[in-house]
Amino acid sequence: MIMNAKAYNFTVVPGSVRTTTSSTGTKSFRTRVTTTLRGRQVERTLVASGKMHAALKGQLRKGREISLRCLISHVPGEDGKRGGEYLTAVAIPQPKAA
Repeated sequence: MIMNAKAYNFTVVPGSVRTTTSSTGTKSFRTRVTTTLRGRQVERTLVASGKMHAALKGQLRKGREISLRCLISHVPGEDGKRGGEYLTAVAIPQPKAA
């Protein structure tokens, strides 16, 4: 459930990276990352699937800092309340042309 459709640049440090395959054959990465969010250092789950899985293959490693463009999503909570946050990787930031 995506609550905020705006993507933000994050510098993340992944923990152990797990690769999964969905029932439709789509591969994805799932890992806990440390990043700075709203001025404080936090730990969140990062998900990268489909094309982002292919783009990050070989780059997403435990303890290796990487910059990603991510959506902030929320896990549906009990009783319809908003649950915890997780990050969905949507792009690798590119330097702006001069």
